[in-house]
Amino acid sequence: METGTERGFGESAGATVGASGSGPVPIGPPSPDDLKNAAEEVVASVEELYRTVDSFVSHQARERPHAVLGVAAGLGFVLAGGLASRFGGTIANLGGKLFVTRMVEDFLKSQHR
Repeated sequence: METGTERGFGESAGATVGASGSGPVPIGPPSPDDLKNAAEEVVASVEELYRTVDSFVSHQARERPHAVLGVAAGLGFVLAGGLASRFGGTIANLGGKLFVTRMVEDFLKSQHR
């Protein structure tokens, strides 16, 4: 059932050909320059993200090396498919509870000062 609000590929709302409103104006594919500019923006964004994450992880590694090792081990466990087992689910549940408890404790300590 068509309600008149669906638009197909290359159709824009309210765009018509001529004054009679005979149909939608097709939108062409992006130009090579548009694609090049978009790719350059993506690369710049990824580079900025990498620098930010690198800075954060480096700082955390200096301040809390054991926590960083724990996170790395946890990520390795998850990426290796460890959560698919019952044991993995139990470990994840326990780790989540410990993490939340620790975050709440840190928050309360910071509010008390």
